Amino acid sequence: MKQKLFIIGALFFGLLAAYLTYEQINSERRKYESRVTTVRVVAAASDIIPGTTITENDLREIEVPQYVNQSTLSNQVQWSLRGRIIDKKAQNEIRAGAVITWSDVDMGIDANTSFSHRLPNNGDFRAITIDVDQVSGVAGLIRPLDHVDIIGTFASPDNKGDMMRDLVTYTVLQNVVVLATGNDYGQNYTTTTTRNYTTVTLQVTQLEAELLVFARRKGDLSLTLRSKEDTRTNDKIKVINFKYLEDNVQDFATKRGKLRPSSY
Repeated sequence: MKQKLFIIGALFFGLLAAYLTYEQINSERRKYESRVTTVRVVAAASDIIPGTTITENDLREIEVPQYVNQSTLSNQVQWSLRGRIIDKKAQNEIRAGAVITWSDVDMGIDANTSFSHRLPNNGDFRAITIDVDQVSGVAGLIRPLDHVDIIGTFASPDNKGDMMRDLVTYTVLQNVVVLATGNDYGQNYTTTTTRNYTTVTLQVTQLEAELLVFARRKGDLSLTLRSKEDTRTNDKIKVINFKYLEDNVQDFATKRGKLRPSSY
């Protein structure tokens, strides 16, 4: 009888150990999967020889894993930016299936080339530089070719002395392309590029440039970083003052509860 109980006990604890091991493995797998996502990047559809011009047919989209704590910007060319390397020359041999990096491509920009070559040649755009700090510049996380919105806070001359309405905040411009951060314009970008910049250069129209010059003299400007793939703009701009905040703070909380933020 004792021997039977011993065997049953051994089987029970053996099964328990196997179950606990299985659960531990699954737990570690779930942790790993939660830390890893995928990003869409550009790969070579066929072998590309140095010195040849890259065409759209040379490119294909692939997904590669990326850790959550890894920078979302790297030397790999993102699929959404593939147009920037089309008609450029390859400066390295790129094997079929290999991920294309910015350093594989001759972007045609060197120290003797005017920065104005980075602007579209249709005459619609200008480059303008604004001051930023760690707060208004999103903690130095903005990079060349990122897209930002510009938010301004101003003293309202119409409501001077009214503490509920004397300051107003609203979005001045949306979906603006960043041309440079400090003197870094993104050539052969790597994740070790310095973040110690105090200016950001933006691509805007002439009228928008005039607006920004006026706005930065009259108030404070801040940038918000947005996804490169998000090109939507909001036609209904809200003017935020203390009265609006007080009246709508509950609505903000309700809407926030319905959002599904990215978990990387």
